[in-house]
Amino acid sequence: MQPDLFQTPVEQRRTREREGKLRKKVGLDSVSYRNQFFLNEVRHWAISRSNWNGSVSIEDVRDWADSMGLVPSHPNAWGVVFKGKHWKPCGECKNTIPSTHHRRILLWKWQP
Repeated sequence: MQPDLFQTPVEQRRTREREGKLRKKVGLDSVSYRNQFFLNEVRHWAISRSNWNGSVSIEDVRDWADSMGLVPSHPNAWGVVFKGKHWKPCGECKNTIPSTHHRRILLWKWQP
């Protein structure tokens, strides 16, 4: 969408931010819809792991999914695994996958 010529720069930035957030939500909703089976399986395991271990990371979920042969149809599906009101961040750790350059990732806890 072309910015309104009569908007101030601040209003234009806010409009772009709103549009960006809306596009992100639409994209994540689309990925969720197209990967329902995959997300149901990995979320079920992640909830069990969180309840048993106290927390779970996306790396744990990826390792388990790889061992089970589960692959999402789009890589953005990994970003939707911990979306929802019951998932709460409870810490962080370093990722051990070399391609991530050991960045910090969140640990998540399931709170029903």
